[in-house]
Amino acid sequence: MDLGDQLLPESPRWAPQTRTLGWVDIVAGTLAEATYCPRTRTWSSPRVRHLGGMPTSAEPVPDQPRAWDVVRDGRLHRLPASQDTLTDPGRLIVEDFPAIRTNDTTRDPAGRLLAGLFTEDRTSPAGGVVSLQPPHGPLHHPVTEVVTANGIGLSGDGETLYLIDTARGHLLAFPYDTATGRAGAGTVRVQHEGPGKLDGLLVRPDETLLVAVWDEAAVHRYDPSGRLLEIYAAPASRPTALAALSTPAAGVVLTCASTTRGATPAPGSDQERPDGGLYYTEEIR
Repeated sequence: MDLGDQLLPESPRWAPQTRTLGWVDIVAGTLAEATYCPRTRTWSSPRVRHLGGMPTSAEPVPDQPRAWDVVRDGRLHRLPASQDTLTDPGRLIVEDFPAIRTNDTTRDPAGRLLAGLFTEDRTSPAGGVVSLQPPHGPLHHPVTEVVTANGIGLSGDGETLYLIDTARGHLLAFPYDTATGRAGAGTVRVQHEGPGKLDGLLVRPDETLLVAVWDEAAVHRYDPSGRLLEIYAAPASRPTALAALSTPAAGVVLTCASTTRGATPAPGSDQERPDGGLYYTEEIR
């Protein structure tokens, strides 16, 4: 997908009502969105909103086209469709920032925002998940004692919360109550020993789980119990996250981090593989 240079693209989100794909670049401090035109089968030039700081994820706002709930630097911001920068101070949702920061997000069926919390020392189990009804709902911590919360998603019925703890190599599953926004005790469904690290995840309609594996140039597909079903080759060595599209077809967008920006790779080295960016594929199911 020719959508411009990317440094650390993350958290791709598909808004089917407007046929818009949005994603953040954590290093560049931006939120970008591109719209697909079925008539020409092309993507628009990305609209890039310069947010500053470290935006780690953005979720489309229900019933507000092209508006986003953005987590950045320990705060939640509402970004209206008309604005290209953040003007409000946002709501503090991580009191221990910058020792702990937000990471990936999802929404539950009741509209709550669930944001993973990532411990920057990558060893302390001070992370977890924070939940709230944006923008002013009460703050809860349904999941605690995680080191580096990363990919996050819910089962189709909303009753299971899946979460990656990258530092521990865990794919976790928690019983989740949509009525209250509370989670029960988690179980480890996958223990990944490396050499790469589990990153973003996507829950598919058939309830299988796609997990991007950083530094392995791979996407793993697991069943809900954690059994590995398939390994797909990724187009770059550091896949970060996935989104499912409904247009142009029921494919997947994969974001991959840049590893060679500003460097000249040695001939024949692994770094000659395609570098960071957004990739569309119908091969990953």
